[in-house]
Amino acid sequence: MLKKTMDILDIYASINILNKSLKNGIIDNIYGTRYYWILKIHSAIGKILLKIEPGVRIHLSRVEPEKKVLDKLTLYLRKTIRRARIDSFNQLGWERIVEISLRTSRNYILIAEIVPRGVLVILDNERKILYSSRFVEMKDRAIKIGKTYVPPPGGLDRDTYFNSLHDRILRGKDLVRGIVKEWGLPGYIAEEILYRAGLIDMKNADPRSVSSSDVEKIVEIYLKLVNEASIGEGYVVNFDNEQKLYTCYNPLVYREYYDAEVYGPQPLIDVLDSYYTLLENMRIDEEIAKLKNTEIIKLKKSVEDTKRLVEEYRSKQYDYWENYIILSRNYVYVVEALECANRVREENGWDKIVELCRNIVNVEKDKGLIYVKLDNKIISLDIRLDASKNINMYMIKAGEYRSKAEKGLETINELESRLTMLEKTNMLGTYRETTVVKPRLWFEKYHWLFTRNGLLAIGGRNADQNESIVKKHMEPQDIFIHADIQGAPVVVLKTGSRDVSVEDIGDAAIITVCYSKAWRAGFGYLDFYWVKGEQVSKKAPSGEYLGKGAFMIYGERKYGRCELKLALGVEKLDDPIYGTYFRVIIGSEETVSRRSIIYAVLTPGDLSIEKTAQHIHRFFMEKLEVFKGYVNLNEVLDKIPGPSRILEVKTVN
Repeated sequence: MLKKTMDILDIYASINILNKSLKNGIIDNIYGTRYYWILKIHSAIGKILLKIEPGVRIHLSRVEPEKKVLDKLTLYLRKTIRRARIDSFNQLGWERIVEISLRTSRNYILIAEIVPRGVLVILDNERKILYSSRFVEMKDRAIKIGKTYVPPPGGLDRDTYFNSLHDRILRGKDLVRGIVKEWGLPGYIAEEILYRAGLIDMKNADPRSVSSSDVEKIVEIYLKLVNEASIGEGYVVNFDNEQKLYTCYNPLVYREYYDAEVYGPQPLIDVLDSYYTLLENMRIDEEIAKLKNTEIIKLKKSVEDTKRLVEEYRSKQYDYWENYIILSRNYVYVVEALECANRVREENGWDKIVELCRNIVNVEKDKGLIYVKLDNKIISLDIRLDASKNINMYMIKAGEYRSKAEKGLETINELESRLTMLEKTNMLGTYRETTVVKPRLWFEKYHWLFTRNGLLAIGGRNADQNESIVKKHMEPQDIFIHADIQGAPVVVLKTGSRDVSVEDIGDAAIITVCYSKAWRAGFGYLDFYWVKGEQVSKKAPSGEYLGKGAFMIYGERKYGRCELKLALGVEKLDDPIYGTYFRVIIGSEETVSRRSIIYAVLTPGDLSIEKTAQHIHRFFMEKLEVFKGYVNLNEVLDKIPGPSRILEVKTVN
């Protein structure tokens, strides 16, 4: 069993998370994809994506989709709710329907139906439909512009739902189906409730044969699960090292009864993002595999068809060449036949040619052809041409078909190469240029690296980030580092109040040196200075002004020199929730070589940023065939400081 959609407890738990995270957030933009829609939101937790896939999911994400599209709904949402403020998230009744209240100069409501055949629909403040992911008319409701929105039938308000649990479970054919059908819960939640109630072995029993106290216990356990879901923690359940489902409660039935691998608790926001991104990638992989299999079938047919054509071309080549040899050998008879045919045609007409001319066995008046029998083979001649031109025509035709056969063989080789490549990638797994799901850590929005002793260094990408790093992340005992050139990134080395070696400072300085304009200028070395965080102030002297990203340094500065040489590698990591994933890291060759499975070393050069990234990415993919698709080209591109020269690429045992 593979969980493919959010259940009611997921929705309930997510409502709490979404309200805490996104309330008063601003919608920066809206995107469409093949399967779902994305709201890019500037919120209290920073910029984040809200992914909404009707019938499947609604959750926060930090993973960008592989492709974005501008469908009609996306364009309409951009026109109406871009820059809107989020007032609240609400669950309609006890159903998998989320209502998002939005405010601009007008009020809007965005409805996300996570039920089967659900829609994403935007309403005005009178709940009239403005637009929808699809328009449909059913016997119980219509999704049409201008119609009042009506939710799918069968839903109950929360009080009615919970107050009738006892009575409704008794309608089931057995306990588990009473919970699944009458309470509207998936089987894995039903089994969890029965396991916690000590009734898992009675799941097929008639509910009416179960004591009233046991039924009350089942109801009580369900209510406890609801409360547990509200905590906002998630668990991933694995069978045979594959993720099969997740829950927003501790899945004891899988942990203890089925002896499955259970990972957690982890923040539900991370579990949802990881799980559904993996599910999305699986779906893309399946579609690509189908396309590949279809392409393989087409290629095999093309190979067979081309082989048949080559055989036909070879046959015609040999036939024309044989005719050329025969006609050349019987040149005198060819001249005689043509002269006779032309004379008889003028004197007696076409009908007398066969009767009066030796070696001619047939004629085609409409085509101007005669057929001679020489060396037991019948060959056509054009009476409008002399003997030499007729004979040479067969040599030319033989050459033409030889060329066609050779081109056909080239085509076969190309088709078979493509076929081999496709079959090989099918065996190795699907290759996608996509972001494989991985956690996005807070420091990854900056330039960052870890020094040889494991200390984190972060550097600003612009003046805003320089300001942010110092104001938000620098402690008094941290190290402030800056290259001795205007406009270089500010770097903060996080010490954790530990002693810091000169080597660690040199490692961290790579950011401010390599990502400065010294790289584009082609410098070989650049000086830098460092001070403690307590020596840095944003307060300007009286009568002076400090611009954004500028700071006052007090006290003694210490100086060092750093070579403009940057190592860029692929690090392999394992996480209980995200599984195995890979990320691109930077630093000195010494630090990167310790942490990477493959790395490249760069210096300033003439190869453009894009070409440098493409070359490195290709080297990585060639060396690490099995990891194709796990390192995105954009991840490499993001790390290139400027035009470069690639000194070497190394794999690490």
